[in-house]
Amino acid sequence: MRSLNNLRSFIMAAKYGSFASAANELCITPAAISQQIKQLEEELGASLLMRSSTGVQLTAQGKTYLPFVEQAFASLAQGQAVLHSKEQAGVFKIAALPSVASKWLMPKVYDVLEKCQDVDIRVEASHSKVDFNQQDFDACISFGAHSYPDMHKQRLFNDRVFAVASPKLLQAIERDDIESLVSLPKIHVDWGRDNADLPSWQDWFEGMGLPYYGVQKGPTFNLTNLAVEAALQGRGLLLGQESLIQAELASGALAKVNDLSLALKQDYFLVYPERSLKSAQTRRMIALLFALEITGENDFLDRAV
Repeated sequence: MRSLNNLRSFIMAAKYGSFASAANELCITPAAISQQIKQLEEELGASLLMRSSTGVQLTAQGKTYLPFVEQAFASLAQGQAVLHSKEQAGVFKIAALPSVASKWLMPKVYDVLEKCQDVDIRVEASHSKVDFNQQDFDACISFGAHSYPDMHKQRLFNDRVFAVASPKLLQAIERDDIESLVSLPKIHVDWGRDNADLPSWQDWFEGMGLPYYGVQKGPTFNLTNLAVEAALQGRGLLLGQESLIQAELASGALAKVNDLSLALKQDYFLVYPERSLKSAQTRRMIALLFALEITGENDFLDRAV
């Protein structure tokens, strides 16, 4: 019996042509991907991938074997979906980035649950891409649409960032004193491969008409929620996403340094597979949560991005 982990690593490596990209998708190391594929090749007695300095590509044997592995995983996903539908009938399951889930989506979920006692929603927060062929999610919220070329997509919103800080930190300086302002520590958010789509401190300095002298001193976080918490504690200035810091701005826990805003280079999208269009319940949940009336495929074609 072949290891499912080994088979999954083979599928991802074949898809991306790179152990590093496959590892990023599965949240393991490239070395683990390489080892798992090596084990699979030894079990099969066949060479599946050719390795080179630029990546990997399928051998003739790999091209023959891959469709069978993909079909097997698709069958498993269908079986899981059947079990899920029987065990959790009436549950709308959606995935989102942790910060979007907690700061933007959950207020909408609470509002729906208060108004509609007959619905149930399950939210899973994760940085991992949803594989709708192998996971039973009804939808997900994605930053950018490039990761889901074969799925239905609805644009939700574009976000902007402002330089924000705790009022206590700002009290120590004069906001009109640019030199004191820019000398404050800068909080950084590291979104890995999506970093290029986030406004940076260099962008902010250029927007202010100020010279930029390289990496700014300050803590770095891979979760926006942690970066916001650091700003609340007065650890430095943060380029905070407007949609994710509404509560903190409204309460006065964070304050804008000035009115300069920078747009993110990607929009947020609602993504869902074809099967979600066929479910009246799923269409209803999308309408309740996002005010998007999706009545079927024709309606989607009118609204598609």
